[in-house]
Amino acid sequence: MIYVDNYVIDKPIIEILDEIKILIHNGKLSSYRKTGSGIKVTCPVHNNGREQKPSCYIRESDGVYHCFACSSKGPFYTFVAHCFETSEEEAKQWLIQKYGVKTSEKFIIGDDIERNYNYSKYQAYIDENILKEFKDWTPYFKTRGITRETAKRFNLKYDAEHRLAVFPCYDIKGNLVMLHTRSIDRKTFCLDKDVPKPVFGLYNIIRDGETKAVITEGPFDALKASQFGIPGCATLGNLSPSQIEQINESGIKTLYIMFDNDVHGREFAETLKKNLSKSIIFYEPELPLDKKDVGELNYEEFWNAINNCTNEIKRKKSQIIIV
Repeated sequence: MIYVDNYVIDKPIIEILDEIKILIHNGKLSSYRKTGSGIKVTCPVHNNGREQKPSCYIRESDGVYHCFACSSKGPFYTFVAHCFETSEEEAKQWLIQKYGVKTSEKFIIGDDIERNYNYSKYQAYIDENILKEFKDWTPYFKTRGITRETAKRFNLKYDAEHRLAVFPCYDIKGNLVMLHTRSIDRKTFCLDKDVPKPVFGLYNIIRDGETKAVITEGPFDALKASQFGIPGCATLGNLSPSQIEQINESGIKTLYIMFDNDVHGREFAETLKKNLSKSIIFYEPELPLDKKDVGELNYEEFWNAINNCTNEIKRKKSQIIIV
């Protein structure tokens, strides 16, 4: 699904390209076709957009494009901007006006949960008895590749009344501070506006004395990483300064940064790397181009990304010549 600001672009990419080709008269988009989970298209950037053989790939799941010839890449609105030879802002407005549907990916929960307060670093916490109101399992977890064992280990719940997957979030001391929820019918989330955002799964890592971890954006991605063999934690979207502080205090020594395979994910990764404690060694495994996040990987793809990354670091170190 393609997001532009607070809008969902409600039109298949291939049909948007059909309309762009009709509107432009600069020779770009001379060739494009669907292939696998994406679209191969002539790149609108190099050779003034007049290459003979398509070297660019657009991922249909989120519109991210990547040219293998000139390395141009970015969100779909950037690709559109290149086609129209205009600014990214104008490309955004064109997409929104033509195909945009107003949405809010993240909703804020109200104040209907009674909270207790203490004087710990992260002050608000929730009485865990509230979790007894929910079911322990929903088949939806299975559709996301989550086992019953994992659901139990992370205390996942299901709010049957509102059809919400419930992710209990604990601070680094083990206090329940937030109930992060996701609709099982559409891509909508809930976050509590009054609580400093915890890192989902980080307390499990601290509790178990783990020193190696994968960090992702979404909780399902973190759960998949844990099932694949490396403990996972998730930022629940945007990365905040308090979350970086929690990671630095966690005791993690090796961190695999595996945010979403898009522009925002790369921005989050850069922010995290700049602020990580020097005692933490980090790696950036590269996801396959046609995969948006860890949740879309299978076991083999996950470990290929991990091993390829660490092997590349070792290879570069071996090439260092000391004079």
